[in-house]
Amino acid sequence: MIYRRPSRVAFVSGDIGHTQLHVKALPDGEVHAMAGSAAMIWWYAAEGHCDVPARVAEEMGLDPSSIQDEVADFIDRLVEMALLEPADEAAE
Repeated sequence: MIYRRPSRVAFVSGDIGHTQLHVKALPDGEVHAMAGSAAMIWWYAAEGHCDVPARVAEEMGLDPSSIQDEVADFIDRLVEMALLEPADEAAE
């Protein structure tokens, strides 16, 4: 599934590699600080990459199959927190 950043979500990236982020659902959501793999997962998913585990694994020098489940679980949590949404819902 492809995801995207909802229009009501703002973020600030602390570095070029997007390994440090602050993400917030506007107007009154909680600020979520993310670092390392969490920040990479949010960034690649928010940018609409179709294979987030592969992108993160490549950055970290890991086998994508070794992180597939953890990445999917984290993305599910981000969707529940309204910090990501499925791209097909964004078009509605």
